[in-house]
Amino acid sequence: MMRWRPRTLRGRLAAGHTLVVLVSIAAFAWFASALSAEMQRADSDKRLRTSAASLRVLFARTGPRSQRAALLAVRGGGVHGAVVDRGGRVLDAPEGIPAAVAAVFPQMAPFPTVTKLHAEPEDFRVVKLALDGKVPSYGLFWRAVDTFDDIDLQTSLAFAIAVPLIAAAAFFAGDLITRRALAPLNAVAATAASIESRDLSRRIAPVPDVAEIADLSATLNRMFERLESAFARQRRFTADASHEFRTPLSVIIAEADLAAGGLASDAEYRQAMRLILREAKLIEAMTHDLLVLAREESGAPAIREPVDLANAVTCAVERLYDLARSRRITMRARCTEPALVAGNPTSIARIPIALLHNALKFSDEGTRIDVTVDVVDDMARLVIDDEGPGFSDEGLARAFDRFWRADTHRDGEGSGLGLAIVKSLVDAAHGTIVLTNRLPRGCRVTVAFPAIGRAAVADSTDSASVQPVRVPSPSALTA
Repeated sequence: MMRWRPRTLRGRLAAGHTLVVLVSIAAFAWFASALSAEMQRADSDKRLRTSAASLRVLFARTGPRSQRAALLAVRGGGVHGAVVDRGGRVLDAPEGIPAAVAAVFPQMAPFPTVTKLHAEPEDFRVVKLALDGKVPSYGLFWRAVDTFDDIDLQTSLAFAIAVPLIAAAAFFAGDLITRRALAPLNAVAATAASIESRDLSRRIAPVPDVAEIADLSATLNRMFERLESAFARQRRFTADASHEFRTPLSVIIAEADLAAGGLASDAEYRQAMRLILREAKLIEAMTHDLLVLAREESGAPAIREPVDLANAVTCAVERLYDLARSRRITMRARCTEPALVAGNPTSIARIPIALLHNALKFSDEGTRIDVTVDVVDDMARLVIDDEGPGFSDEGLARAFDRFWRADTHRDGEGSGLGLAIVKSLVDAAHGTIVLTNRLPRGCRVTVAFPAIGRAAVADSTDSASVQPVRVPSPSALTA
């Protein structure tokens, strides 16, 4: 069964407000009607008792000779009276006596009890009081209940007319109040829609008068800032990627045209194939690096496992040992103690490999690279010192940008994504990376991660999986 309800928040609030008012008024009407009826019955019973008591006083003063005058004196307000003897015979009744009242006279409780009499066509409330005199007699006073029903009906009709009118007024008043209350929210929504479709640099004006809407505006503004930054990075990335891919593709097309022309010698043909292969490998490397970056920035849940940074550095040094030896570069690793960090083991292992490979690529033959792992102030640090050319001021500021390469290295190998990937891996592990130049020559790379203690690891991880790996001595790692 389908239930109708307003589609707009304003309509729902107005309808809810009206429903609350309607239920409240209906409950009040029922309570007021019941209370009014009860008060009328109590007032009627009081009048009956007062009339009966007054008749007895007058009867005692004047006696039976003036009982009619006494009856006429105490009647009124819908109250009727009569005097009957013990057997129920009517002695005096100026307005007569209903048969139903006379019939139940012997069974009625004495004063001050009021008897409720149900009869047709109308009901009565009756009180019986013994009168003093030579002849035992009783005073009877009654009032028709239909009088109460008429008053109750009038009250109900009044409420039946008033309740819908009040409900309608409540609906329109609630709608007006809700419209004014939601006006700032509608303005925020309109501005947000305009920003989304036109200009992400715009921001929603704060609404200090309404705390909730002010919080919403601040949240949306922060979201737009992130979106603007993300779109800016995307545009910059697209432009940089297009630029970086254009050069190798142009070389490939030019060399392929030359080779396909049939006019090149065998030596020129082989040279063209070598150039095409070199540029194709460069495109392959850039594509691989872009996939790594996309995977790291995909927003997938991060893996957080205890990893020994010292062990990762040791493995990286051993892996690049042959490359360092081929260039007569000395690598020295100083890892005196395990340095446990939380992160993805594969990603943590990539960081020292990428940084050491970068240092080897730009270091001169016969130089030295020092690698240190330690724990200082609850931070696990990886420090790499080389004796290469270092960074320019622009390089220190932009080294982690995608596709950025120093002008002196643009013609060499590399996609310009290596340090950008490292930065992404470090950020994923909640770490920091800093580049500085050394005097008189060289560069220092400092990577720091929050260190985790053994107690925390023992509580959540198999202790065997985080035992520190033995670190070879510096002499064993020297090429």
